[in-house]
Amino acid sequence: MIRRLRIALAAGGLAFVGACANDSFTYTMERYGAVKGVTVKLRCRDAYEVFDRYDARSLIVVTNPVSELVGGCLEGGADRAVRQREVARIYLEERAKRPLCRITRERDITGLQREFDYRCPDDPKAAPPRLQRG
Repeated sequence: MIRRLRIALAAGGLAFVGACANDSFTYTMERYGAVKGVTVKLRCRDAYEVFDRYDARSLIVVTNPVSELVGGCLEGGADRAVRQREVARIYLEERAKRPLCRITRERDITGLQREFDYRCPDDPKAAPPRLQRG
């Protein structure tokens, strides 16, 4: 009887986790599915994918699960949230060329995905690069 109860609780727990994972997957795909990812590497060569929705002033940092399994950055192993925050900052300042933008909010979507909202001042350096036609 107790064994059956444990199995039922475990199955219910797995179903709950699966439902949460499905909700986060649906949210991520609906919000960022059409956005092309950009790879950002930290000093220890861990690679992260960043998907930026400039129109919504939000981006999501996706951690490589293989890197996490190996232990992330072996040079000191900062917390995953700290690394994701640093990746978001590097992306805005260096890759997106919007050094004046600042992160205003962050939230954990899954253990491997963290979403950031940001604000940019009305400045040409903060805007996304314009397509030049020749």
